[in-house]
Amino acid sequence: MAEGDEAARRLQPHEGLRRRRRTSDPSTGVNHVSSTTFLGENYEDDDLVNSDEVMKKPCPVQIVLAHEDDHNFELDEEALEQILLQEHIRDLNIVVVSVAGAFRKGKSFLLDFMLRYMYNKDSQSWIGGNNEPLTGFTWRGGCERETTGIQVWNEVFVIDRPNGTKVAVLLMDTQGAFDSQSTIKDCATVFALSTMTSSVQVRHEMLWSDQFR
Repeated sequence: MAEGDEAARRLQPHEGLRRRRRTSDPSTGVNHVSSTTFLGENYEDDDLVNSDEVMKKPCPVQIVLAHEDDHNFELDEEALEQILLQEHIRDLNIVVVSVAGAFRKGKSFLLDFMLRYMYNKDSQSWIGGNNEPLTGFTWRGGCERETTGIQVWNEVFVIDRPNGTKVAVLLMDTQGAFDSQSTIKDCATVFALSTMTSSVQVRHEMLWSDQFR
């Protein structure tokens, strides 16, 4: 089994994690979303989702959705498959790099610098200028959380290793822990899912100046 398929398989360990599948409607050209819980319960979502949107341009894609009403999580299998089973990476080993930690501490901000490096790694000035907008995974100031569930960047980077082989690098952003809308179980679920599927996980903490005194 390729590591890309293994990563997809390992995203399904929790009984509270639903799986989302899409079925095409030929008359409309869009996909209807149906979901199944691991308890065998089926239900239909009201939204119509065009799965082609996943790969149209480089952007973050939600692969694990957070449902605040019942504190459950749902895996969007088709979105994940469209990313991991692209022709140019489907037979490569997958290296998943994720950032985890408390909410509002700059995880998405840090990942955007990782993105900037991946796109400009051959340049000594990859970090960019002071006035250059930092784009990629969404981030903002304030006290309200930004990222929910788990997102991945839909453009997978192919990297040459020193031994001549290639690997595919997937960047993953995760919901921050300890916000006012999440339970301890929610935080533990996201952390467990991201830890089990990551090759490298950065535990990100923001340190304040008084902590160095």
